[in-house]
Amino acid sequence: MIKRVFTPLGYIHKPFTTFFEMISMDTGNKRKTAALKIFIGVIISVPILALIIWLLSSADIVFKNLFIDIPFWN
Repeated sequence: MIKRVFTPLGYIHKPFTTFFEMISMDTGNKRKTAALKIFIGVIISVPILALIIWLLSSADIVFKNLFIDIPFWN
């Protein structure tokens, strides 16, 4: 059980290292611009998504229970 919880944390750095490797490659300006736009979009959307989930879970008990039960799904 503990291994299932902590194993994904070992890969939490992967998107960031891959992004910075992609930026550091000298393959062209278009690719760097696209990668930067994707990264900015993810950085902006994650806090907004967290806020929406927090607001919905505080407003609706069924929605809150749905998110509380996620770790127990098999």
